[in-house]
Amino acid sequence: MGIFWLNRTERTIWRSIQPNDIVKFMLQDDPQEIYGTKVVRVKDKSITVVTPLIEGAYLELLPQTPLQLELYTSVFGKIRFISHVLGQEWIKDQVLEISRPRRLTRIQLRRYYRIEAVLEVDYVVFSSTGAHLPGEARQYAPYRAVTKNISETGMMFVGDHSLNKGDYIDMKIKVTYPPESQLDSEEVKARGRIVRCTQIEVGSRYAVAIEIGKIDAENQERLRRYIFHKGRDLYSRTK
Repeated sequence: MGIFWLNRTERTIWRSIQPNDIVKFMLQDDPQEIYGTKVVRVKDKSITVVTPLIEGAYLELLPQTPLQLELYTSVFGKIRFISHVLGQEWIKDQVLEISRPRRLTRIQLRRYYRIEAVLEVDYVVFSSTGAHLPGEARQYAPYRAVTKNISETGMMFVGDHSLNKGDYIDMKIKVTYPPESQLDSEEVKARGRIVRCTQIEVGSRYAVAIEIGKIDAENQERLRRYIFHKGRDLYSRTK
């Protein structure tokens, strides 16, 4: 099973795997139980993962044990492949070494994927030409909304105002992380275009779909970092 079995795209995906990427796997002979772990090291011929701890005991697997694996990567989303155990370390670290596959599959086919998230958004409305509407101040926070979901290219938020399809908004999205992530809260600034506005409560609440159209590299990286960490956290808590 060599890297030469993989085509160019698959090789790129394999080499995108990073330490701390979330891994789930099951034994091909016993697919009922799913084990969760994370990547420790990445080599051209293998990856090393933390040995799962089950009810106080480490999972022991013999070399050549066949596995079905699923990983969550920051660049390509979820990937899946069939492989086998190369060996297991017990002296210094409790880790499993797993062979690179002959083939792998991207589960998430789009580069950008959407996650559920509740974030505060302050925004100001523009006309469809990109100029401020008459009477609108050139400042943030005339309106406030809360996101339902978000991706690198769009979002849906819920607010108190009906907005017109085709109009533009400038946004400040308040990105927050849990304390254990050791990441500081940030603001993501972007310009978006309204693609849909649907009333969800009579006379009061509206769901607004936004296409993110203008965002600089720094803010794009902030948004990408949040989506990766949030998506990885959600993935690690599901089977």
